[in-house]
Amino acid sequence: MRKTIKFVSLFTFCQILNFSTFSQNSLLNNLRNIEVTGSSEMSIKPDEIQIDFTIKEYYTKGTKEKFNLATAEKEFFTILDKYGLKEKDIILDNSIYSSNWYSWWKSKREEFKYKTISIKVDSSLNLSQLVKDLDKDWLDDISISKMKNKNEQDFRKEVKIQAIKAAKEKATYLLNAIGEQLGKVISVKEIEGGNNSSLLRSSNSLSNNVLTSFYGNSNEINNVALIKLRYEIKVVFEIQ
Repeated sequence: MRKTIKFVSLFTFCQILNFSTFSQNSLLNNLRNIEVTGSSEMSIKPDEIQIDFTIKEYYTKGTKEKFNLATAEKEFFTILDKYGLKEKDIILDNSIYSSNWYSWWKSKREEFKYKTISIKVDSSLNLSQLVKDLDKDWLDDISISKMKNKNEQDFRKEVKIQAIKAAKEKATYLLNAIGEQLGKVISVKEIEGGNNSSLLRSSNSLSNNVLTSFYGNSNEINNVALIKLRYEIKVVFEIQ
């Protein structure tokens, strides 16, 4: 009996969905309409950055004496301490040597050990000076893995608002070009995949050989990307 009731309920629900879809399609077929897509984007500065540092062992120049990973790590944290970066700023999951499978596997196959440590910093940090201080033989790589802005949700809303306004503006000038006027909104849909958050730079990975390009000749941070927000909204308008 319960199975029968569930089946009837599901059948009724499907009928309602089909009727709703049919009604909407009928409305569109009976009305003259225009369908447009509006898009908008915004680039914002991050106020929180997660940086991945990879340190390594190496042979002291001209010798076969190995500068070991423990010593490199000690020097690394001594430099960080100068900038007020404490244990709370360290992303522990990425600081455990065995959790970074790439570094772990690389170290198994090679003569020198590697370790990646992730640090969370805010916009008040003099990042360019930090990078200069970390320009050591034991530093193998620096990369920016995450960036955030505390007001990002508000910015996202603003980008969506601008996208739907852009759709209305587009529909208006297209109809004006053929002597028609814009009517009421029939439907609004945010395009999946159109909303995203990305970095303006395609790559933020840095090696010891290109550290100078990171900070250049000034205190400005040249290679830190902006956060790019982009949204697309599809709107169907009635033609009056």
